[in-house]
Amino acid sequence: MRKKRNFYWLLLLVMSVSACKDDDSGIPYFDFVIHSAGPLDSGFANAKVFDKTWQATGYIFPFYLEPQYMAVIFNTFSPEGFLRDDLVFGNFALKEGSYKVIDNPSAGTLQDDHLIYGAYAQFQDDGDVIYGGYELDTTYTNRFHIDRIDTIAHMVEGRFEVLFKIWDSYLHADLARQVLFEDGEFVVKY
Repeated sequence: MRKKRNFYWLLLLVMSVSACKDDDSGIPYFDFVIHSAGPLDSGFANAKVFDKTWQATGYIFPFYLEPQYMAVIFNTFSPEGFLRDDLVFGNFALKEGSYKVIDNPSAGTLQDDHLIYGAYAQFQDDGDVIYGGYELDTTYTNRFHIDRIDTIAHMVEGRFEVLFKIWDSYLHADLARQVLFEDGEFVVKY
């Protein structure tokens, strides 16, 4: 009887270990909900989030605090058209190059320092209630690249990779503690 019980424990252990997700990022797996990208006529972004393809509508506009600098925003929407994901990169001059993403809204406004601000939030209800607030994880090398600016077609193409961690005030919610946007690409019209 003891051998049989040990066999079942061993079988249970093997099954539970084999069911674990192999993830090299160190970020615990979370069943991240992918929402609709919405209309893509102004631009789009896509990235890998928890091994899922995340797609969003993309916009570029003058940064509201310093209009000589630009910001891009990537949004997803509910089936009813309400805001769900809001990923923002702000304060950069419209020129090709690589930027380090930091957690400071005034990044890039004082000089051309190749720093850019990054922020992420999740919304619920009719898109005006923050469901999950995230801050940039500064232990990760967060990057934003503008690879090409087409002045004839008025398009900007680039890449990004950023890691966000949940704000302490949202730790009680059933949300991912960290969200990594990997291999992100975007094209936006200006």
